[in-house]
Amino acid sequence: MKRFLLLAIITPTILFCNNSTTIFDFLNIPCGARPTAIGGGFSAFCDPYSIFYNPAGICNTNSMTISSTLRLYVAGINSGVLLWEKPYFQGVIGIAINYVNLGSMERRDIVGKLEGTFTPISLSTRFAYARSFSTLKAGLSLNLIYENIDQYSAFAPALDAGIIYTPPNTPQIDIAFCLNNIGYEITTFSDKREELPYKIRAGVKYNPLPPYIFSLDVDRQFNGRQNFILGAEVELSSNFVFRAGYNTQGQDLKADVPMDAIAGLSVGLGFVRNRLKFDYTVSPMVDLGIAHQLSILFVQ
Repeated sequence: MKRFLLLAIITPTILFCNNSTTIFDFLNIPCGARPTAIGGGFSAFCDPYSIFYNPAGICNTNSMTISSTLRLYVAGINSGVLLWEKPYFQGVIGIAINYVNLGSMERRDIVGKLEGTFTPISLSTRFAYARSFSTLKAGLSLNLIYENIDQYSAFAPALDAGIIYTPPNTPQIDIAFCLNNIGYEITTFSDKREELPYKIRAGVKYNPLPPYIFSLDVDRQFNGRQNFILGAEVELSSNFVFRAGYNTQGQDLKADVPMDAIAGLSVGLGFVRNRLKFDYTVSPMVDLGIAHQLSILFVQ
């Protein structure tokens, strides 16, 4: 039975493939220091930041939670996350905002004459609901996505849907499957509509002993290759947690330099103090630099 469940959720990610282009690529930037630290494979975790990966994972939110993440990305790109979640309607509701600011850019005409500056902005707002049914958790979220580049803009609504299953006889294992960014571009940058970064995810989280968590995720984007993501989390004490992860997508960053050896790796630390939780992650991006994320979470 266990083998059947694993095959049932992983097989679709292996078979699904398409070569079309997509829009709203900023949705592929990992959200949250904890998920990023374990490589971005977060589909089987129950955490407030699951709202960005698998909405079913917010089920374990027991009281009102507020969090903010600052991302210092490469090439001077700054972005961040705000989220709010609360138990309601026999489940959990959540709202999350993900924004990216590319900074000031020069506007030039066809002959290269400077005509001022503009600031490209990307924004998504999610409204999620999740509920637990014994060994099964299920969640759904509506994502309103907007991008603006100078005088041009694009808008699309999209849905995320996911489940997390915990086998009754092996509660230390969680198995997840989710679909992300299922939507349709309403307002376009040009006359041509583009596909959203539709993604299929499947994952397993294994918690053999209380201090240790291991995870394996497989994801496939509509126009991309399949990625494998390994993650580990170790509770060093009641206040400190160490995390590390590897994502095969990092192979795209290789540039024939010594730093290629750590392409796709990420490491992070977590610190808990009363109702506050601090998470920090570093993600080397080879020649592009180093990306940082700092998340602060407050539980009422």
